[in-house]
Amino acid sequence: MPLAHYMLFTPGHQGARDRIGGLPTHLPASPPVSPHTGEELAFLLQLYADDHRLPLPGVLGLHVYQIADDYDPSPVIVP
Repeated sequence: MPLAHYMLFTPGHQGARDRIGGLPTHLPASPPVSPHTGEELAFLLQLYADDHRLPLPGVLGLHVYQIADDYDPSPVIVP
């Protein structure tokens, strides 16, 4: 049987490294911008890389951003 990971949603930060919404723990060097409009993207979620769930050598984690308006719903991943 394949291994599955489940998310537990609790209000506030609660010390968790993964998060949906709010502000990212570690900000990128510069705010990511839309390749279509040049506008700053809105933060959606962050996932920390580890040896079990997200094995990405040399990467602390992933941030996922999205254009704030409805122009393009495609997420943008920033390692």
